[in-house]
Amino acid sequence: MTKLGNYDKNEFKIVGTTLVKYLGAGGAVVIPDGVTEIGEHAFSQVERLKSVTMPSSVKKIGFSAFNWCKSLTSVVIPEGVREIADCAFADDTSLREIALPSTVERLGIMAFGESGLREISIPAGTTIDERAFEKCKCLKSVVFESGDADAETHIGEKAFFGCDVLRSVTLSANVRTIGNEAFCCCSRLRTIDIPEGVEQIGWLAFEFCNMESIAIPRSVREVGGIKREEIWIPRPDRLEDDYDIEYEFKPYHVLFNYGTSLKTVRLPEGFKYGREELGIPDGAEVVYY
Repeated sequence: MTKLGNYDKNEFKIVGTTLVKYLGAGGAVVIPDGVTEIGEHAFSQVERLKSVTMPSSVKKIGFSAFNWCKSLTSVVIPEGVREIADCAFADDTSLREIALPSTVERLGIMAFGESGLREISIPAGTTIDERAFEKCKCLKSVVFESGDADAETHIGEKAFFGCDVLRSVTLSANVRTIGNEAFCCCSRLRTIDIPEGVEQIGWLAFEFCNMESIAIPRSVREVGGIKREEIWIPRPDRLEDDYDIEYEFKPYHVLFNYGTSLKTVRLPEGFKYGREELGIPDGAEVVYY
């Protein structure tokens, strides 16, 4: 059983082993030994918070735990943390770098969205939820680390949407899925090497990216997803412009669509999707291998 160390009750409110609320003035904060979870909103909007050091007992960083800490520049996350929940570090615009522990399994929705991160390395076996790094306007480099064969990495929908200075993405063989619009609107992304091992690439995954070449590996089984489209149905016995909205769900395979500078696309021989389905521009050469 985890035991709490001595701590200042005027600085921390702790229930059980969960740090429920930080009560201090900010600056450099060292979280007490024995805390296993940083609770929801525990440090949210602490304007003068500069740095945080967590003990090895921490396993989870909760929802919006450090959201909107505009002066936060340094966070030490220990080995043992498994989950960084939704919005945990969202809008932390002064946070330039952070080291994720090898134990992390999940990065929640908007976990680092709109933060100031410049680069990030993501351990093998991590599931990245939708919009986890959305609109990180300083993010230039993303590295997906290699690991054991059974450590599957999944990149969620819009995970890196709108990271418009992102130039370098290194995918490892542990990556299995690249979600819908995962790298959409990364306008400075010129190239990406998709390794064998990736099995699914979502629709519009690379829309508005200015890549010149790309190769789809043989391991890819599915491209695209299910797109919801609105259908406007006239109401009987009503005014001419009075409609109901219904939805049609249908397969959608386009990867590139708009904003691409593609010159060459390499596809496996016998690949079941063609130029039109993938949204390959007319001027690009398709090479089968």
